Amino acid sequence: SYGYSVAVTPLQLCAAYGAVANGGVLMKPRLVQEVVANDGTVVESWGPQEVGRVMSEKSARQLREALATVVSEKGTAKRAAVAGFRVAGKTGTADKLLPDGRGYYKDRNVVSFVGMLPAEDPAFVCVVVIDDPRTEKVKLYGGTIGAPIFARVASRVASYLNLPPTEPVESTAPDGEDNLLASQPETP
Repeated sequence: SYGYSVAVTPLQLCAAYGAVANGGVLMKPRLVQEVVANDGTVVESWGPQEVGRVMSEKSARQLREALATVVSEKGTAKRAAVAGFRVAGKTGTADKLLPDGRGYYKDRNVVSFVGMLPAEDPAFVCVVVIDDPRTEKVKLYGGTIGAPIFARVASRVASYLNLPPTEPVESTAPDGEDNLLASQPETP
């Protein structure tokens, strides 16, 4: 579900979208795959653990298709696009909760984008959450703030994983494409 008064951690969100990416099978989240000693010996390792099926493969495929429209030219997250891949994902924009828990700030937000690629058979899921973004370059939405960050991270992860492109790669960006991070300097 989407909306206010729904409290979910980024890890829970990632696990839920991971189930969609994984054909409807929920996996136990793991933050560490293995511990390796200085000499290269694996001290301890943790493999994938299936929790159970939470939706049918067909439903997961249909949901990935629906989420791919969010990253299309007509969607709210076209800035999440990654050259050579079809991306599926969802934006999030919410007013921040007041400290007393009785209402919301009118001028403070939490924005997010959660996505997976390639949309047809995802290799990974990535969640981007920005708490109280501050910029005057773009409006403060998940599609304008979180989506471009996802695109940069996902592009690097796809390269690191050596994923073969699933879509034709255009040699130049479309005219007028405004990437919030394109003008930002790299930070060490």
